[in-house]
Amino acid sequence: MRASKLICISMAAVWAGVFFPVLVRAQAAVEYGMAASKSTAIASSASRAISSRTRSTYSRTARQTTLKVPSPTSKNLQTVMQENRQQLAARSDQGGGTVRVESVPAKAMIMVDGRPVDYAPADLQLPAGKHIIELNHPDFLPWRMEVSVSPQESTIVTAPLENKYRSSVTIAIR
Repeated sequence: MRASKLICISMAAVWAGVFFPVLVRAQAAVEYGMAASKSTAIASSASRAISSRTRSTYSRTARQTTLKVPSPTSKNLQTVMQENRQQLAARSDQGGGTVRVESVPAKAMIMVDGRPVDYAPADLQLPAGKHIIELNHPDFLPWRMEVSVSPQESTIVTAPLENKYRSSVTIAIR
C-alpha cells in the first residue's frame, strides 16, 4: 500500500511539474486577452469621440471659410513658360535662329537668360546674339552653357546631366 501511495504522490508531482506551467501560461494568456480587449474597447471609444469632435469642428470652420479662387493675375509655371517663349519668338522674328535643346535624361527645365521657357527636348526660336541656356532637373546637377545664335541658323544643344547623388567606390589591389 505504501508503494501505491508513493506512486500516486510521485504521479501528482510529475503532473504538477508538467501541467502546472502550462496552466499558468494559459491563465496568463486569458488575462492578457481580457486586458487587450478592454484596452481596444477604450481606444475605440476614444477614437469615436475624437472623430466626432473633429468632424463637428471641421464642419464649423468649413462654413466660416470660403474657397480662394486664384486671381486672374496669378500665373502657373506653364503659363509663364509659354509667355517667355512667345516673347523670345517675337524678338527672333527680327533676325534670329532656332536652337534645339535636348537633355539626357529628358524633362529637364530649360531656362534661357534666367527665364524658364520649356522642358527638354524643345525647339526654341531665339533672337540673334549670345544667350545663356541652363537646364535644371531635380535629381541632377544644373547644367549651363553660353550659346551664340546666328540669324536663320539652327543649333543643336545636347546636355548630358550629371547625377546629383552618384557615388563611386574605388578599390585598389596591390
